[in-house]
Amino acid sequence: MARKEITYIPSAEVCLKEIHIVLEDEVIEEVGFKKGCAGNTQGVAALLKGMKREEAIRRLRGICCGKKSTSCPDQLAQALENKYDSNERTQYYVAKVMNELYKNEPAGLCGNEDCGQMSAWYVFSAMGFYPVNPVSGKYEIGTPLFPEMQLHLANSKTFTVLAPNVNKKNIYIQSTKVNGHPYDKTYITHEQIMSGATVEFEMGSTPKTIGVIFEEKRP
Repeated sequence: MARKEITYIPSAEVCLKEIHIVLEDEVIEEVGFKKGCAGNTQGVAALLKGMKREEAIRRLRGICCGKKSTSCPDQLAQALENKYDSNERTQYYVAKVMNELYKNEPAGLCGNEDCGQMSAWYVFSAMGFYPVNPVSGKYEIGTPLFPEMQLHLANSKTFTVLAPNVNKKNIYIQSTKVNGHPYDKTYITHEQIMSGATVEFEMGSTPKTIGVIFEEKRP
């Protein structure tokens, strides 16, 4: 049976703080909530147990709460949708490329070096992130290669990445902390690196899909 766990951080518009879902072969086995109305969340969880994922999405998607553009049920539908599965595919293929297509031998690169770009991709990805859009100041999280990595910066600070149990099987990020605090974004920033932050990844052998808020709310 294919088991998947989804942890999703809902939009700030709703009272829920976190949704946790367990799926077995695309059937909902368990739904848990942090915060929210206890009676409503328990009722929703009971109704969804045993329901196929696609049916739950169909029933819940688009429900709004008052004048808000979303609701707790709509956020649950978003958590169930496939758009967050890209996290696990990224981790799978980044690890596969690093472990299989780069070798310590004369023909160790998988193609043309392209003025250093192939090596640059490897160095960044081995640290666990990559600047997909260099001008954004954000580094998208992939999967780290080493249990510990440090950058000694020109400002005398040290940026550290920890992944104590990473290996060729444990390629999937289960949770992330920055400076000891839980972190729910899919990227780190240039400012965090230059401040000498410590990023810690808990790694595992099975995917754990993490939903995050991609749009930063502005006052």
